[in-house]
Amino acid sequence: MTTDLLHNRYRIERELGWGGFATTYLATDLDTQQTCVVKELSIRKVRDWKSVELFEREAKILKNLNHSRIPAYFDHFTIETERDYNFYLVEAYVEGKTLAEWVESGRHFTEAEVIEIAWRITETLEYLHGFSPPIIHRDLKPTNIILNAAGEVFLIDFGAVRDTLTIAGGSTMVGTFGYMPPEQLDGLAVPASDLYALGTLLIYLLSHKEPSKMEKRRLQLYFQPHVRVSPALEQVLLHLIKPDWRSRYASATDLKRDLHRLQQNELPQVMTTAALDTERYAQRKWLVFGSVMAASGVAWVVLLATLLPQLPFYITYAPILGVIGLLMLFIVLIIGGSS
Repeated sequence: MTTDLLHNRYRIERELGWGGFATTYLATDLDTQQTCVVKELSIRKVRDWKSVELFEREAKILKNLNHSRIPAYFDHFTIETERDYNFYLVEAYVEGKTLAEWVESGRHFTEAEVIEIAWRITETLEYLHGFSPPIIHRDLKPTNIILNAAGEVFLIDFGAVRDTLTIAGGSTMVGTFGYMPPEQLDGLAVPASDLYALGTLLIYLLSHKEPSKMEKRRLQLYFQPHVRVSPALEQVLLHLIKPDWRSRYASATDLKRDLHRLQQNELPQVMTTAALDTERYAQRKWLVFGSVMAASGVAWVVLLATLLPQLPFYITYAPILGVIGLLMLFIVLIIGGSS
């Protein structure tokens, strides 16, 4: 920062932090006397032009957003000096701590608190994903969520946001390991990618352990030894972090419905769906078993017909055996279908 007054309007009070490719300052808007946040990107400090592109994209996206849980956009400008060229983004200041800071300070969240936080974040994602094409944050993590003393939750840092949807891939890989879903490693970002990141964020809140340090089983995060939650919430978390994005919640709206059910002490839809899938699997198993048994009965009749063609016993009882075989087939299929 070369000056304490920017654009003849924003007075810098102090540095809030530095991360990625930008420095953040607390400032005062002298025109309105409002406290605000100024993000500064210095051309001298960036490694490549992609950082500038992401910074500009964040400004463009924020300018067109209007949501109570997303800091409001105020201004965007550049300042050129003899030694540098700086980009600036000004947005509303949100009081509170990031979720990472809350955990580092020793706070332990109850299951009810985690569900409430999840519901508020999901509501914000529902708003973002409702655009056409959907706006995908791509970097949902504890340091990008602010929680204030009143329990309000705010989503910040839209530097990695993607506002174009390319199912075949081709987007730049961005995100944070541990919170980034598998498809983002291939440059693919879909709305379900944000839901995966939300799932890992919730696991972090419940476990105080980085997801990147947890074991994986069958490519899925094995978080159960690190948390103590109800079976209902466990199933919601498992559904959020499915390795294949097509197997996760279809939308933030669907997830919000299940979170609401959890708040009402009701079973989430994902549990009833899983139970139905188990029942259908049992039915298929019985049908296969019944088909095999029926085929075996018919095979025995055919075998008798082949080996005992001259015996009066066969002539007398073959029709009866055939009827018995058909009855076995009918009974087994009825039992299998009703299981």
